[in-house]
Amino acid sequence: MSSTITLFVPRVRCDDETTGSFRERFGNDEMYLGAVYVGVSADKSFDVRIVRTRSVGDNYDDKETVNWNEALFSFDLGDPALHPFPKAVLASLVLAEHDWGDGRNDFLETVATKFREKLTDAAIDAVTKATLAAAGVDAGGGGGAASAGPQPSDGIIVGALKDWAKDQIKEIIDEAIAKAKAWAGDDVFPPVLKTLDIPSATHTWNGLGDTPEEIAEFTGHDGKYQVSMAWWLRSNSVVEPGMILPWTSVSEGASVPGAPVAAVATGDGRVALFLADAGGGIFTTSGSAAAGWAPWTSVSEGASVPGAPVAAVATGDGRVALFLADPGGGIFSSAKFVSD
Repeated sequence: MSSTITLFVPRVRCDDETTGSFRERFGNDEMYLGAVYVGVSADKSFDVRIVRTRSVGDNYDDKETVNWNEALFSFDLGDPALHPFPKAVLASLVLAEHDWGDGRNDFLETVATKFREKLTDAAIDAVTKATLAAAGVDAGGGGGAASAGPQPSDGIIVGALKDWAKDQIKEIIDEAIAKAKAWAGDDVFPPVLKTLDIPSATHTWNGLGDTPEEIAEFTGHDGKYQVSMAWWLRSNSVVEPGMILPWTSVSEGASVPGAPVAAVATGDGRVALFLADAGGGIFTTSGSAAAGWAPWTSVSEGASVPGAPVAAVATGDGRVALFLADPGGGIFSSAKFVSD
């Protein structure tokens, strides 16, 4: 049974908008968030992925908060028989103010490519040997794929490789930022590196599979932003053909008995849901049974009669168009952004 790690972003706050161009002085920051993801396992294997940037809101003004409530990424941690625990993950979070071009994603590509170049067997072996020597452990019993089963030193090695990866990526980032203040029309903030140790597939934090919420602070281009985040660890059940999985609550959502729920596939195995609750308020969430569901949030404070149907259609431009009849019979429309 494999597990999934998710980085969930409930909100983004603008403490001070950027002032790089004339129009940005009037609350027009268009902010995008992406990441370079690195996973490390006890067998000393690495998983490096690029999480292309997605819009986390536009027209930001000072002191404005956007309730994004989306997963920035969800990745399978791999078959534990091949890539055993303990594991560690690292996310180099990249926030950028977009003007034109695709420089923010070029930046991600550059960081990932240069890190992969440093990720050699010789470098990994050097870190492992130095770590074991410092811990007074015989290198011949250093754990990982070369050893028979889990070793007490596995956690030490994974931690050292995580720290080494963090140092390498920070060095690459510093060089990349120094060479280009603006990447093809995008103002890229100095990235923030976040790490997580995962001792086992069933590990919890204070009894929960979600870590406490934390803040990633970005400062640059005369602006300052805060990105709230939390890690989610979920076990993936093995699904056989014809198997029916048990029902589970969707973020404890509720409506009137038998009320319709609109569901729209948004890609990467994720689904956006929309409903009218027992009070007639229109609410939405998104996620999946494997990765978990975001909290329910109001859709622009919309309202109808309790349990009323909400029509939802993916429009192909990264948005879901919504339609409903309000309590007075008027027909209204809204939209939700779901991906870049």
